[in-house]
Amino acid sequence: MPVRLWGTFYGDDGGVQFTDIDSDKNGNIYFSGNITQASSIYASSGAHQTTSLNSSYFIGDAIIAKFDMNGNRVWGTYYGGIESDKINGLVVDKQGDIVVVGSTFSFTNISTANSFKPIKSPISPKSTGDNIDAFIVKFNSSGIRLWGTYFGDFEDDSASDVDIDINNNIYVVGKTNSTNNISANNNFQTNLNREVGTIPDRPDAFLIKFNSNGNLIWGTYAGGEDDDYFTTIKVAKNYLVIGGNSRSFNHISTPGVFQENKYTTDFANDGTIYKFTLNGQRLWSTYYSGERASDIKSIDVDDEDNVYIGGFTYSHYNIATPGSFDDFNPEWNYTGFFAKLNANGQRIWGSYLGYSTDINSLKFKNNSIYISGQGSNDPSIITPCAYRKNNSEGYLGKFTKNCELVFGTLTGGNSYPFYQTNKICFDNNNDIIIGGDTEQNNGIADASSYQPNINGFSNFYLIKFHEPESIVIPELKSNSPICIGNSLDFKSSGGTTYNWTGPNGFTSTDPNPIITNVSALNSGEYSCTISGTNACPETKKINIVVGDFVAPVPDLKTLPTITGDCQTILSTIPTATDTCTGAITGTTTSPLSYTLPGTYTITWNYNDGNGNSSTQNQTVIINSQPQPTANSPQTFCIDENASISNIAIIGQNLIWYDTQTAGNILSSTSILENKTYYVTQTNTNCESNRRAIAIKIQDTQAPIGDLNQSFCKQQNATINTIKIFGENIKWYNDILTGTNLSVSTPLENGITYYASQTIHDCESTRTPITIQILEATTAKCINYVDELPFPKFFTPNNDGYNDTWTIDFAYLKPNSGIRIFDRYGKLIKELATNTSWDGNFLNQPLPSTDYWFIVTRINGAEFKSHFSLKR
Repeated sequence: MPVRLWGTFYGDDGGVQFTDIDSDKNGNIYFSGNITQASSIYASSGAHQTTSLNSSYFIGDAIIAKFDMNGNRVWGTYYGGIESDKINGLVVDKQGDIVVVGSTFSFTNISTANSFKPIKSPISPKSTGDNIDAFIVKFNSSGIRLWGTYFGDFEDDSASDVDIDINNNIYVVGKTNSTNNISANNNFQTNLNREVGTIPDRPDAFLIKFNSNGNLIWGTYAGGEDDDYFTTIKVAKNYLVIGGNSRSFNHISTPGVFQENKYTTDFANDGTIYKFTLNGQRLWSTYYSGERASDIKSIDVDDEDNVYIGGFTYSHYNIATPGSFDDFNPEWNYTGFFAKLNANGQRIWGSYLGYSTDINSLKFKNNSIYISGQGSNDPSIITPCAYRKNNSEGYLGKFTKNCELVFGTLTGGNSYPFYQTNKICFDNNNDIIIGGDTEQNNGIADASSYQPNINGFSNFYLIKFHEPESIVIPELKSNSPICIGNSLDFKSSGGTTYNWTGPNGFTSTDPNPIITNVSALNSGEYSCTISGTNACPETKKINIVVGDFVAPVPDLKTLPTITGDCQTILSTIPTATDTCTGAITGTTTSPLSYTLPGTYTITWNYNDGNGNSSTQNQTVIINSQPQPTANSPQTFCIDENASISNIAIIGQNLIWYDTQTAGNILSSTSILENKTYYVTQTNTNCESNRRAIAIKIQDTQAPIGDLNQSFCKQQNATINTIKIFGENIKWYNDILTGTNLSVSTPLENGITYYASQTIHDCESTRTPITIQILEATTAKCINYVDELPFPKFFTPNNDGYNDTWTIDFAYLKPNSGIRIFDRYGKLIKELATNTSWDGNFLNQPLPSTDYWFIVTRINGAEFKSHFSLKR
């Protein structure tokens, strides 16, 4: 538990509001606040601003103070003009300079000449009163102002928090109603997202970056259609995270985060968390809320880039995770909460902080989470030896990264949790400084303090705590559960004095007592009060179980799969080990021998005889013998009279069946029929599954065709011309034997040809076809060809060959003739039926040349052509 080193008040008459706190590398402490009544106590001689410039009691001034590491003020100053001014955030940079941010109505005494914005924005034409500007001011460690600037435009703008990066660039968050001069050099959100037609007081949040000299680098809006504002920021090495609040339903979250939508459809505030690059590009954002209002007031990150948030909520749902430090909050109860998200915006855990509390400040330090704010008399948030307890006042707590309470204490301060602010920082020695505002002295200051008493109504306060580097946490251990008859061994640590009590009248002052030969009477809860080391007695409890309540554990986590054939018998029995019984051999009701192919499961049971048992499954795979190899279907000709032995198949010790299962065994001499046969093969006395082979008995019929067929002589017909129907036709010159004839064989008149067909290599009987060759002059053949047959030349030289020229009158129209002309068209000769021309004209031989003729064909068509006379 941390030890208080010193505490002090700071203030005079009138109300005060504590806003922020930080320290430098030398252990000096800086804090900011706002007051409602001026007093000389707040400004030191030679300060930047030694007096308040406004005279109204309720307008308010901002103040900054520096204290040394021993709690003595170094300097103090006012900051502001003649109107109301507020400082909301403060940070000390790497050089020891102080940056403060806030809001102001004042037109003077805020900015410096030639700063980013030296003149306050004028009042908006639409405004009914003064407008507010944000401001950023930088001081050196001596309280001398280095520069100051306004930020904003015509509408209200306010800065709420500030942080710096390793290069002393300044990042500021807040809220704005202004439509111009906010976004710059950034494309995340360039415009105010206020819905058209809404009243003008619907602000968006803003995020801006300045360099160390006060020049704007970039700025962006962030928000939706309703109220949005940022309240807290933490800058890491290469990114930053922001906490805030929103009433908007749109433009807030990104996909894949913890909470993509508002929890309810009402317009209550929801907490929001954003992650940006240092260049102002959003990485992700999420809501964090339940069914009632929730506000995020503080944010930090750890060395693994996890994000921690703290604030308050009225919600009963969606805030805490089961099993966290505190996972329950009654509906409508105001209380603090804190949560952890991973680097991608998904929640790891969330927790309430008792009841009627508030978290104003959260810091990750020393691999732990420190929180401060408003406590209550809830005993669950207070640990033994706390500095203060049993009241509603300031609170300081420490938790592990897994949400386990390390210590919690009240620190004194106000009893009005809705209004008091308590924040923490760490100095160069890792001591904790908590600051706030209070109306009462309840353990804060003493006679040695810089200001030991409260002046007036309420004052600021500071308390410095020292946390021992090594806190010994009392701890109990045992070897429970144990078996009856064994020895029960206790182990304890974390103190110098130990007082044990337990069942069956057990007591001991030994840190590590032993009970021998235990029985069931020794079961139950044991307590040990440990004191000495931390000067804070603490009672720890441990539950002991005596007896065998643990099931046997199989010696093999996974039993091997057994693979075998039809003669497999299991002979290796698995075992297990029991805590009390020892080795146990498995038993089973499953069969241990197998003949049929398949996959089987053996369930082994291990029973320790003390009411505990466990089971384990083992797989047995009985493989099928390979089936014989054969094609299906297979075809046999009917005249083969094939038997089973003729089936083409590869296998050993074949057995044939007439059905797929059961049925009759068939002899290899069984004559094949049109059906399916089933066959197995047997190896090492294991028969395979049956293979089905379909058998077809092919009975090929003789081809079909007219038994008498005639062809014209002009066709020069061959066997291929014969009309017949069938497959794979073969021709022969004999009904039974004879020669296999080619399809190009010319047909002869009066000859009979014999045809068979072959299907699946089975040849049919032969069909006889008798051929008749018709002369060209027959009526059937007379018009077989389109061109009229006539001699193309003749040689009238009386040698007995081609001495005359004529055309077969069978091709001509009855009673018609042939008219012959010379090449000049002169009629030379007209031939009557069945006459010819001898090449003479008027008994004189005509010369060798071409002569022309005209005839009428039998179909009535006139035909003209020519022929040659050769001598």
